[in-house]
Amino acid sequence: MLFLFLSNSFAATPQELANAMSIPATDVVSQTLTADASATAVLTETGVIYPTDGNDFSYLYTGSVGVAPQSGTDLGSYGESGDRTTFTVQLLVPPTANSALFDFYFLSAEYPEFVGTEYNDKFEANVTGTAYSGNAATDSLGNMVDVNSAFFTVVNDIDLQGTGFDAGAGGGTGWLTMIVPVDPGDTVTFSFTIYDVADGIYDSAVLLDGFDWSTTDVDEPIIVDPIILDYISPKRSQTEGGIVTNIYGEDFNSTCLAYFDGIESPSTTYIDPTRIQAEVPPHDVGIVDVEVVCDSAQDKLQSSFTYYEDSDGAEPPSILSVEPYQHFDSGGETVVVSGIDFVSGAVLDVDGVEVETEFVDVNTLKFIAPAHALGFADVRVVNPDGLYDDLSGAMYYVPSPDEPEPEDEVEDTTDMSADSDVLEGDGAPKDTSVGSCSHFSSPKEGLGFILMILGVLAWRKK
Repeated sequence: MLFLFLSNSFAATPQELANAMSIPATDVVSQTLTADASATAVLTETGVIYPTDGNDFSYLYTGSVGVAPQSGTDLGSYGESGDRTTFTVQLLVPPTANSALFDFYFLSAEYPEFVGTEYNDKFEANVTGTAYSGNAATDSLGNMVDVNSAFFTVVNDIDLQGTGFDAGAGGGTGWLTMIVPVDPGDTVTFSFTIYDVADGIYDSAVLLDGFDWSTTDVDEPIIVDPIILDYISPKRSQTEGGIVTNIYGEDFNSTCLAYFDGIESPSTTYIDPTRIQAEVPPHDVGIVDVEVVCDSAQDKLQSSFTYYEDSDGAEPPSILSVEPYQHFDSGGETVVVSGIDFVSGAVLDVDGVEVETEFVDVNTLKFIAPAHALGFADVRVVNPDGLYDDLSGAMYYVPSPDEPEPEDEVEDTTDMSADSDVLEGDGAPKDTSVGSCSHFSSPKEGLGFILMILGVLAWRKK
């Protein structure tokens, strides 16, 4: 089986790998590559995995790029552990840098067959410098990066589609950020290596991207999960700021700080791993980026917050929640929109289609969910003065349940007389009333028949 890449360069050169990682060319002293000609690439994507910085990333493989990792390709000749691919770059540390950081994503077809064994492909990030020397690619317990590492958590097909490691063929770590201590002005060497252990099949890969220098001072290498920002609400403020807004995402912690167009929030409050609250600083009229930094991990919502000035003092509405979240594609369910500063006459739309809106109060609007294609839908509320707010992905549509199929009816072959009475052997009419159990062999059999009839009647009323 082949897995394919588009707009990519195979058999990458050391310079191409460095460029794809965003390593500053002016800081490079030397760069080398030891690998089979088919084992490296510069990719713009691999399946559902995309670069963390720029338009591409470096790809180091223990097999032939483009060939599925299971059963893989035995390259054979690079390193005593087999199928070894090593990219080495020597750098001059800028005078203001105290650490270097880069992103990596380890993928391996060794999962799940060889979990718990020592015979697993490995990724190493060996560093040589005055501030630190050694393999920086280890978890908090000192385990190397392989399928046994605490970082190896991405195993669902939906997160691996098109990578070659999906459909039960493997798993990965997800994008992680490594921070390594360096001394200003030092010459430091990074050697990124991936290799097979014990055999040349069941291949593994490492994606490298987002190299940067940082003033952050660390004592030893740190690997952190990148935070993810989803949305912000409220997303508007008058120029003097001062309101508190909610920033929603993933993997927040108590060290998080929020920035509006580079201006630090006067107060950032950690609520839980999915939400922080930030006081909005003053700013001129305009649309700005919102950035959150947590333990050197950071993410940004581009053009996500609007500063405005209104002499009439009108406040734009803010959507805080839309309930319920999940709907059938046929629609029809009552939806409650909660927020602030709703005005009588406000209008709601779902993906640009206006819906009949019920104004309950300044904090509540209602509407009936319209029919919609499967997937996410955005909700917008517009006050009569034109000020509005919207919430991306506020609703999620799923297929409507299938209508129950009727059970096969049994053909009635009873020979009924003209007056609908069934005759007994002596010519007398037989009692056919449901309330009578006299013609059953026992009261229990009669009761069973009654319950059966009631069940059929109940089904017919559906």
